[in-house]
Amino acid sequence: MPGGISVHVSATDGTPVSGAAFTLTDLAGTTSASGTTGADGTLAFPELPAGVYHLRQTATGSATIKPGPDQDVVVPDGVTVPVTVTPPTASPSPSEQNWPG
Repeated sequence: MPGGISVHVSATDGTPVSGAAFTLTDLAGTTSASGTTGADGTLAFPELPAGVYHLRQTATGSATIKPGPDQDVVVPDGVTVPVTVTPPTASPSPSEQNWPG
């Protein structure tokens, strides 16, 4: 019976992050799936065979957010594993900072 991974991405303030892209690979490095979070900040990878998968964020969905860390996720038979990603906020560029004056 297949399992799955449910990814939820939120900013540090708890706001869902849409447009965050992820790639899922197996231990051999073969891409198993890829996708992008929706408006609610979630992305589902259903129907996965049991095993260990490497989850990598490939796009953040926001210029002010850095990619979250890569994660290895163990998917048992028949279980959807929840993964929460709260990527760090990027430092503003010099042109975006509020300079005195």
